[in-house]
Amino acid sequence: MRSEGKIRHIGVSNVTPEQLAVARTITDIATAQNRLNLTNGNWHNMLAVSPVTLPIPGTATPAHLEDNLAAAALQLEQGEIHAITAAASRATQRAIQAT
Repeated sequence: MRSEGKIRHIGVSNVTPEQLAVARTITDIATAQNRLNLTNGNWHNMLAVSPVTLPIPGTATPAHLEDNLAAAALQLEQGEIHAITAAASRATQRAIQAT
């Protein structure tokens, strides 16, 4: 998805140090949050999976606000949603196996 220009960064939240270590073996992780934080443009997937999710992205700069607003307009296809969900599931399974 990075090579297609659909995402720039990957972040994780609510992970243990061990899970973060596993995630880093899979891909570069730009940020890790201990609270649910769906910024960086990836929160649209959560809306697509669960319509009752209401993300409130943090905004530090006007450019960050523009990125967040642009993310709201993303229309992910079912295959993309499935790929994101499957990747998260695989990472979780690896983290569980590593503990």
